[in-house]
Amino acid sequence: MRLIHLSDFHITKSGVRDTEHIVKAIVKDIEVYHENKKIDFIMFTGDFVDKGGNSFNSITEGFQNFEKIVINPLLESLDLTKDRFLFVPGNHDLDKTLDSPFIEDGIKGRLTEEEKVVNFIDNNKNNEGIQRVVPFKNFEEKFHDNTSNKKITNFQSTYNYVLDDGLKVGVAAFNTSWRCYDSDADYKNIILGRRQVSDAQRELENSNFKIALMHHQLDYLIPFDMDSVKPHIEREFDLILCGHVHTGSNYTTTSVFGGALTSIAPANVISNTFKHDQKHLNGYSIIDYDFSEKCFVVHNRKYSQDHGRYISNIDLGPDDNGKMIYPAHKKEIHVTTKKKKK
Repeated sequence: MRLIHLSDFHITKSGVRDTEHIVKAIVKDIEVYHENKKIDFIMFTGDFVDKGGNSFNSITEGFQNFEKIVINPLLESLDLTKDRFLFVPGNHDLDKTLDSPFIEDGIKGRLTEEEKVVNFIDNNKNNEGIQRVVPFKNFEEKFHDNTSNKKITNFQSTYNYVLDDGLKVGVAAFNTSWRCYDSDADYKNIILGRRQVSDAQRELENSNFKIALMHHQLDYLIPFDMDSVKPHIEREFDLILCGHVHTGSNYTTTSVFGGALTSIAPANVISNTFKHDQKHLNGYSIIDYDFSEKCFVVHNRKYSQDHGRYISNIDLGPDDNGKMIYPAHKKEIHVTTKKKKK
């Protein structure tokens, strides 16, 4: 299995031309990898638009522009259908004006322990306090209208696939942004909620390889929530993809239950194209999972102003190709290869 991990484009109405230039460079780069080995998925970990899409006439118009100038060219270049582009909302993908500060303060004051969070998720029938995520979730529903084996909610969404090699892939698109209101105060205040994780586990129970998408890393969670959900995610999922911080990194975690590879994607924002320091680099990663060798191979890519294209990010990989190999710590995966029709 091979996937592309992208994040944080923060598109604006005035920056469409520059974003198109970034996408063209990515397309040219990924086509080389696709020729060598077929890419199965593109996964995007949030922040389609910048600042709630306030440069567009509406946040929905911002999402539609993202689909037109980012999603469509990527899918077309790889000859992939829309069901192979999966995504989660980032903190910039919310219309925060839809929730009043009075409701926000009241909910914030009540969600002080995991049981209360679970009850809130279970009993939220009218989107009270989470209206901010509804435009994004409406876009997700429409985008994946023809996708099979999915379940989309205003919290988590789940998708199931069987690849040509027989690998059953389950993807949980977790919403870590539903409690975002003041981005400057998000660190250690984000709430995922154990109910998102348990519901996703149930929907993906027949998958033998599981991927978790989330905008924020687990260490952004409020402590009581991190204590509750972190062991479950690292036990149940093989690969965790995140964004938000605009810098790339990869690491593995292990425990008595198993382990997971976490990949944090760099951003691909216009402002980085005007800077020449190593701190502000656009980039992405190509991740291979080899179930026979029980390992991940991560190809780290970065945009070079000098070369005018994406090149190997040797800061994240030990060799000249920016490649890093990580062991897969979960139990052995057995697959049944599909028989070709004669």
